[in-house]
Amino acid sequence: MNVYIQHSSSNSLYSARGWVKNLLEADAFENTIAALNLCIREKLKDVHIRVASNAECGHDTIFSVTHFPERTKVPPMA
Repeated sequence: MNVYIQHSSSNSLYSARGWVKNLLEADAFENTIAALNLCIREKLKDVHIRVASNAECGHDTIFSVTHFPERTKVPPMA
C-alpha cells in the first residue's frame, strides 16, 4: 500500500519538487496521517489523499480533504 497526495482538479500528484503526473515521480507517504500532516503543514487546498492498493486488490481509495485547512468543525453525520 502506498499513500499519495493528489490535486483534485488536475489529478497531479504531490512531490517536494512540484506537482507531477507519474506515480513513480510522486512522494509516497508512510500512512494517511503523514500525508494529512503534510497537507496541514503546507496548507494544501483542493487535494485528495489517495491510498494505492496492491496488485491483488486492483483499486485505489481516495479521501477528500478539499478545503481542509479552513474547516473549523466536522460536518454532521447523516
